[in-house]
Amino acid sequence: MSRVFVVLGATGAQGKSVVEAIAKYNAEHPETRFKIRGVARRVDTDIAKNLLNQYGDQLEFVAGDMTKEGDLDRAFAGATHLFAVTQFWDPASMGKEVQIGGYITNSAKKSGIQYVWVSSLADVEKISGGKLHVPHFTDKKRVEENMQQAGLKVIAVGPAFYYTNWTTIFKPKSIGNNVFEWTAPLKPDTLLSTFAVEDTGLIVGATLKNPDEFVGKFIPIAGDHIPVQKYLDIIAAGLGGTAKLVSVPFEQFAKFGFPGAEEVAHMCEWFNQYGYFGPNADVDWARKLAPGLQRF
Repeated sequence: MSRVFVVLGATGAQGKSVVEAIAKYNAEHPETRFKIRGVARRVDTDIAKNLLNQYGDQLEFVAGDMTKEGDLDRAFAGATHLFAVTQFWDPASMGKEVQIGGYITNSAKKSGIQYVWVSSLADVEKISGGKLHVPHFTDKKRVEENMQQAGLKVIAVGPAFYYTNWTTIFKPKSIGNNVFEWTAPLKPDTLLSTFAVEDTGLIVGATLKNPDEFVGKFIPIAGDHIPVQKYLDIIAAGLGGTAKLVSVPFEQFAKFGFPGAEEVAHMCEWFNQYGYFGPNADVDWARKLAPGLQRF
């Protein structure tokens, strides 16, 4: 039977890296190669075209909307393997991750998919005893658990804090004298797991040959695990200056008024209290599986 690997969100940062990782696996293991089927709402983007130009002999794209179970049924037809990621920050899916995860689960079951790699994170609500609310973490864990309860063979991969977040969500401000200032509800000594999002596929690729070894497990993908202040010092040094962190109480940050401020505030307090992945996470495991993970 032919092996078909469906990649949801194939033109996004995580999905694109998974497409590339499967193509690399195909080159190294031609006897067990996959046909790659990328799924995206739009398949006419430059990213999709570039991937097709690069991997067209093994890659096809299918237009599909994860909020529509019928689209998923068509995309999953004849598939054997699946990478799934849900998007909290996408307006079309905000607040609907668990629902969309249910559609993915139902379609995967109907299609007879053998293995599912799902992008997941910690259940912040449960671990914090309901004191912290970070839906874009918690809902991903619930999607993962619902897939497992449905009887799917699930390998969960946990993307750490993106390196790029330091210059996007927490963009530094030049305050003169070559000093760069970050304002965030983070403590300077908080140990934070981070990674390059384009390395997501390295972990999927590292588990492809023997997936049963990883079924039911959660793999935290951390390229680095160092104090917050250290990250800022490195960035500032690269800009030719020094770093200043203005640590704001998370309750105050939550009232800053920009879209997602409360979510980000609770997320950072989660980092302060429990780390990125939660207590007892093996932040070194991913590097053992994929020594090529980038460093900050």
